[in-house]
Amino acid sequence: MMMPGGRRPSTRRGGPGDPLYGGDMYGMPGDPTMRRRASTNEVYWEFAADMIVPREDLSQRDKPLLFWVFDDTSEPGKTYQYRLRLGVFNPVAGTGQVAERDLDKKDQVILWSPYSDVTKPVEIPQRIYLFAKEVQEKTKTATVEVARYALGYWRSENFLVRLGEAIGKEVEPKREDDKTKSKARMAAGYPDLGLPDRITDVRSLMGQGGMPGALGPMGPDQQNLPKKVDYRTGKVLVDLVQVNDWGNAPNLRPRLYYNMLYTEDGMRIEHMPVNAANWPKDLTAAYQYVQAEKRREPQTFRAFSKSGLRGRGMGGPDGMDGYDDYGLYDDMGAYDGGGMYPY
Repeated sequence: MMMPGGRRPSTRRGGPGDPLYGGDMYGMPGDPTMRRRASTNEVYWEFAADMIVPREDLSQRDKPLLFWVFDDTSEPGKTYQYRLRLGVFNPVAGTGQVAERDLDKKDQVILWSPYSDVTKPVEIPQRIYLFAKEVQEKTKTATVEVARYALGYWRSENFLVRLGEAIGKEVEPKREDDKTKSKARMAAGYPDLGLPDRITDVRSLMGQGGMPGALGPMGPDQQNLPKKVDYRTGKVLVDLVQVNDWGNAPNLRPRLYYNMLYTEDGMRIEHMPVNAANWPKDLTAAYQYVQAEKRREPQTFRAFSKSGLRGRGMGGPDGMDGYDDYGLYDDMGAYDGGGMYPY
């Protein structure tokens, strides 16, 4: 029942409170708190508040200007330090329209700032490691474990390398065996695999974004599993040399071990002690870090939703929390933050 003069709230798309028209930014009509709903749009509002506009007097800003600089030439495993300067185009260069105080800049096409202070060292993490583990004396071969960072996770593989051979190669990652896959298919009830032709859940045959033609979205192990892992190091095993020396302090005891000699360019020879007991501390720390990271349980790719909950409607496909059935985020304009149509 409505009071005289009252209006029924509109439920049409584009009406008050529709996320497409700011309902998710300024609260829904009738909400006494008028609290803003968490939204990725907030980033753009914050950006707009700090954005430089034409003819703005920058001297009136009370906060320093912030510049982000991206170095797309950095290489994994290296450390960098930077000093920066900024250059702006001088639109009146060569026109004779320069004020007297700036006559020294009348022909400067680019106006440069002084250099900044040198930054702190920036370490770029390595994406590949090799660890010399064993030597087979009779065959003069070495077992080398190569670790590679791929699709957000560390993976490793052991390679038996002979003298003169390259260390590492492309390898297909280990996948579920056929029995495990068969059980998973039977549990899903796919009719095209000789199983009962009754489908109890139509969405089990829908692909990502609700599109037909695929046998459902990938599980977390498949999403993060590349078709091939590139373990190629670009290095070649040169020789395995027996070394007799003294251990590091405080354990000053004689050692007998092999040194693995390898090269990348054929000119500079690198070496690595074989067996973890002989590795230097930094290599041991890297190995322990990789092994710990390998034990991390793969996580599904997640939507950019603070709440982590699906909106109204049927909800997103399995493993796609935060999306609606059309592959949209909760705040990308779907009805009431999820599902294209209301109940």
